[in-house]
Amino acid sequence: MTNNDNRRSEKFYITTPIYYASGSPHLGHVYCSVFCDVLVRCKRLLGHDVFFSTGMDEHGQKIEKNAKNAKVLPKIFVDNVTNSFKELWKILKIDYDVFIRTTEEKHINNVQKIFSKMLKNDDIFLGKYVGWYCVDCESFWSDSQVKEEKKCPDCSRKVVKKEEESYFFRCTKYIKKLLNFYEKNSNFCFPISCLNEMNNNFIKPGLKDLSVSRVNGEWGIKVLENDKHLIYVWMDALFNYLSAVDFDNSDNYKKFWQDKNTKIIHVVGGDIARFHCIYWPMFLMSCNYRIPDNILVHGLIKVKGEKMSKSKKNGLDPFLLIKYFGVDTIRYFLISEIPFGYNYNLNYERFVERINILPHQLGNLLNRSISMILRYFDGEIPIFNSSVTPFDKKIEEKMFLTIKKYKENIDNLNISEAISVVFIFIMDVNKYIDDASPWILFKNKNIKELESVMAHLAHFLFVIAILLSPVFVNKYNIILDQLGIEKNLRKIDLIEKFGILNNKKVKKSELLFDNKKNDEMIEYLRSIN
Repeated sequence: MTNNDNRRSEKFYITTPIYYASGSPHLGHVYCSVFCDVLVRCKRLLGHDVFFSTGMDEHGQKIEKNAKNAKVLPKIFVDNVTNSFKELWKILKIDYDVFIRTTEEKHINNVQKIFSKMLKNDDIFLGKYVGWYCVDCESFWSDSQVKEEKKCPDCSRKVVKKEEESYFFRCTKYIKKLLNFYEKNSNFCFPISCLNEMNNNFIKPGLKDLSVSRVNGEWGIKVLENDKHLIYVWMDALFNYLSAVDFDNSDNYKKFWQDKNTKIIHVVGGDIARFHCIYWPMFLMSCNYRIPDNILVHGLIKVKGEKMSKSKKNGLDPFLLIKYFGVDTIRYFLISEIPFGYNYNLNYERFVERINILPHQLGNLLNRSISMILRYFDGEIPIFNSSVTPFDKKIEEKMFLTIKKYKENIDNLNISEAISVVFIFIMDVNKYIDDASPWILFKNKNIKELESVMAHLAHFLFVIAILLSPVFVNKYNIILDQLGIEKNLRKIDLIEKFGILNNKKVKKSELLFDNKKNDEMIEYLRSIN
């Protein structure tokens, strides 16, 4: 996963998709938001200026239908769903700058203005659609796409034959321009296989003009020129990225969209890649707006081989997982276990194996180090001296290499790899303890060597806590508190400066991680296999 070039940018605009407000959040939503939040925190840690948006897609016939079934008005329905997402993001410490809702007046005005502009440019025309319609996906499909089973190719639900008046966007006008853009921007989509899929599955078979309005509904944004039409929910939703930066004359818009030195990165799930990789660039071309730099397409989290979905009711309750395992553990599991860009089948054994790394490696390292500093030096970190023991120089070199690799991975948007590099270093430090054997140094009264080992361990914990702070939003401060490090020193700029912890007083607190969990919760997780 790489940027369009190797030059480090000072500014980033990073977005989650806006989630569809048809039901409660599940682990798939959590994965995407946590990934974005960690990416944002990593970029900010390295001193970059980042604007981070998320939000909710609140229009469409499916929501209108769900609200009717719930016997409430659509606005009340989406308010309730949106509040549950906001509550979850608050618990997970998702540090967004703006939460955009498509029911906001500024967004409605933006979408109507853009639709009118496209209509005036003759990129949108009025026609009639005859085809197979999926209510849940709010999409039309051809005979070849629904096949003999007459099922939606996206969600596998039954489709219905439908004929209605519709406005259409002239996709055929922009196909050549889009393909030329792909050729010049080979890193536009990650993984690269995504662009191949767009080409082979949608464009080459003959991409048709896109139906961009619906009739026979009330819950949506009306076409100003013809108010019996509602603007297609996907056209409505995609322009949230412009509404979030207060399109089109605000400082945020100029800074985070128009400025070519800003990297615009959308993170989306594989099920909505088609809209972001094909239609979104075309819409922007039509309006003569800038196209984002990267569409990062993550895979889907599956349970028993099936995609998580609200309708199948197979989405693990994230509130329940957080209650038992904690925010930092869930964030770590998602970032470290799931390879970005690939589907992942949730597995109980892998879950337990992954989270057990935390107490056994990081928790154990912290506990051993603090305990020895308390025992051998009455809690005071000794003055740092380099290359005292035969093992010091090698572990110092590994620390510098870890920091270098961490930064390189973040520059290339390889977030999971950046975190993995730190955990490899944690294993190296644990081995350093075993090799240096401070308990033997203490027994033999080799005080100079013992001081060196303890000073090294304290500094390495400082490095580890700072580098893992984008994931462990709560625990990293617990580590730094135990090391006695003042808040003004908790900066990445200082982690390569040995001696900064000289004479600091350490203190012991509760276990960093405790994976002794409730039997009922373990059985619940086991049941997903």
